[in-house]
Amino acid sequence: MTSNINSSQTSTFAYIEHMLIELRQMSEKQDAPVLAYLIEMAIIEAKDMGDVQYNVATPTTEHVDDIKHLLSS
Repeated sequence: MTSNINSSQTSTFAYIEHMLIELRQMSEKQDAPVLAYLIEMAIIEAKDMGDVQYNVATPTTEHVDDIKHLLSS
């Protein structure tokens, strides 16, 4: 039963991630870099939430690298 719940949650977060990617593209086309950045943060969060081994208390190295990359862009 647990695997069905995780599978469903993973699918939901994957869908949310996909929708956010589209919203980020729209905001970039409208020259709204701050909005695009905030949506990018939500994309990263949705991706992480979809991971089965997600741990709220411990940011990963990937989080830090993603944020550094976005800030340097």
